[in-house]
Amino acid sequence: VGKVQFGSIKKGDKVKIEVNYGRRSQVAKNHTATHILNFALRKVLGGKVDQQSSSLKPGSFTFDFNANAPLTTEQLVQVEEITNS
Repeated sequence: VGKVQFGSIKKGDKVKIEVNYGRRSQVAKNHTATHILNFALRKVLGGKVDQQSSSLKPGSFTFDFNANAPLTTEQLVQVEEITNS
């Protein structure tokens, strides 16, 4: 996420950027968590899982997916165990 603070930019312009490394490190952890969750879902449900989207924020993330049926309690526990191990 970036903002132009002064003026405007066009193709070929030189720009100076600053990275908020504190925010970036938090978002990176959540990005990794989406990969772990997707792995766990595929391991438990097989190839019938499709990640639809994810939203990454420093303190949280959402992960939307489609499957052939709702997860059973047992499947949810298995996904949690794989994700948290």
